[in-house]
Amino acid sequence: MKRATSILLAIILMFSLAACNGNGSNGGNDVVNDPNVGKWIAYSVDIMGVEYSPEEVFDAEATVELKADGTFVIVLADEVFDGNWSMSGNQITVDDGVDVSYGTIDGNLMELIIEEGFMSIFYRKEGTNPPRTGSLISPGNIIRDNNDDDDDDIDEIDDDPSSSGIILPSIPPVEDVVIDARNVGMWIGYMVQTAGREIDMVDVYRNGAWIELRANGECTLSFDGTADTYKWKQTGRNVTFTAGNLEYYAIIMGDVLEFELADDIIIVFGREGTINTTDSNNDVTPDINIIRPDSLGVWEGYYYGTFFVYEGNDPYSEVVGTFEDVYCVIATWEDNSGIVLLWTMSYELGTVEILINPAGGGAMGSAVSISGELFGEAISRNDWTIRPSDCKYDNMIEIREIFVDSDGDWFDYEFYLRPWGMDWNDVEEYDLPQYYDWYLAVCDFDMLEVILSEGEYMHSALT
Repeated sequence: MKRATSILLAIILMFSLAACNGNGSNGGNDVVNDPNVGKWIAYSVDIMGVEYSPEEVFDAEATVELKADGTFVIVLADEVFDGNWSMSGNQITVDDGVDVSYGTIDGNLMELIIEEGFMSIFYRKEGTNPPRTGSLISPGNIIRDNNDDDDDDIDEIDDDPSSSGIILPSIPPVEDVVIDARNVGMWIGYMVQTAGREIDMVDVYRNGAWIELRANGECTLSFDGTADTYKWKQTGRNVTFTAGNLEYYAIIMGDVLEFELADDIIIVFGREGTINTTDSNNDVTPDINIIRPDSLGVWEGYYYGTFFVYEGNDPYSEVVGTFEDVYCVIATWEDNSGIVLLWTMSYELGTVEILINPAGGGAMGSAVSISGELFGEAISRNDWTIRPSDCKYDNMIEIREIFVDSDGDWFDYEFYLRPWGMDWNDVEEYDLPQYYDWYLAVCDFDMLEVILSEGEYMHSALT
């Protein structure tokens, strides 16, 4: 796992460097007498506080050549980058014409910060030896602090390699853990998301990536052919993977598992058998396997149900525990796409485009959101994952997700929707719509005609 992580981070970094490289012009900075002119050999690489050898990261030697004419050449594996360099005291600046990086030179040792907080490379002057101990801000084994104290977010630990690793912050510790049997099985990696970009899995791991979740709480994580055993545990959609001091987090949304490898680096996996992760056009967006197209019709129609807010942070604390009756119309098309219209008796909730997977389980299959708007905010791909076969009630669509507004405030919500005209006799009383008795008296009539006759609000797409 350590090697796989370093390779991924290095490849992502080189993608970034390659995108802005190509200046190579002479800046006219004559440093012919500077003692730092010459070739420098990398002896250590620090990636987010974890130390690696250059061979682990780049599978080859990494060098910097500082030339007397003020230009430099950096070699990382098969990639070559050039630009101009200058010194101010012991601070070195390297500029490729687009991006500027900085570093420190102390005698025969140099630290070059490729990206602040992400990667530093430590070099020695050619013909000299690397330090026995870290005399130049030498990288150590560092882990993220998971304690609740108020001290700094980074703690140093000893030099035991077994205790080093990346432990990611920002997700709270898991409590009341259960193993969700629905998620047991194989998950196949198909995409890497970083800095707003999507990278095809084969460009990062030639041998692929996969996760096997087992019912006994153990799992296997495999990256680029290197497999390691972890423990996994789950609360809601949040999954935690642990092995010794190593800890990773993921979120499962129906047939998609998003694995947080590092800050702003997500590995996206699809449930085996439901997502086609290959595409001849090198498009990393998964295609849904079409097996039972005749099941599309079961989604289409009028629905009645209830909307409930069951948790939220302070700005939404006043709406927690509230519920309202809702109307819904779902329309579908032959290409497996569809649209969901949602509104209450007095206002509009939203319009969401969906993609239906007839092979997603049960008679209805499953569906994911593609785009749209809900509660006045944009809905994106996979914000919704709908699996009717997982609902505790038959003939029911359950949508249970988290709404996050543009300020980062949130609330958890849930829809229960059943085709208009069906009774709810099998449903627990606390899940019944507020005006269920009224519904029973009118459900034999056309839903839209009832809304019009009652003078209630009608979704704008239907007016």
